[in-house]
Amino acid sequence: MKNKQAITLLFIANIISGFAQGISMLAIPWYFADILKLPRVYALGYAILTFLSLFWSLYSGTLIDKYSRKKMFLYSNLCCALLIGTIACFGIINEGTPWILALLVFGITMFHYNIHYPNLYAFGQEISDPKDYGKLNSYIEIQGQSTSIFAGGFACITHGNKRK
Repeated sequence: MKNKQAITLLFIANIISGFAQGISMLAIPWYFADILKLPRVYALGYAILTFLSLFWSLYSGTLIDKYSRKKMFLYSNLCCALLIGTIACFGIINEGTPWILALLVFGITMFHYNIHYPNLYAFGQEISDPKDYGKLNSYIEIQGQSTSIFAGGFACITHGNKRK
């Protein structure tokens, strides 16, 4: 495979991103169900976000094809980090996060998925030889699923310890 350094960096970045996203996507439903006792609010918010993501995913695909994939990775991750970081700082300063902001973090992460994964596969295709693209896609998928399992396990262990 060519560009081994770029592919290695891509995997490292994807592991970090996948772990953080996995924790967020598991912690927020638990927050609504166990802490806030608002599972219906979460369910309605999730339904609305899913509907909106249908349109966003179509638009995000055109952005990936139109602009540099490397820049799309950097800018989308930077924007999400700034938005979620701002909400996290608000929660720390105010010693709590209102449900609407927790749902906003979930939505930001969900919308980021819609641009992150298509961009990831397109970028992988861009930095590898055509003969290696199928193998690289398989590695990306295995790495992504493994990271999700690890993030889920970590979230369960952490959540279980806090409930005691």
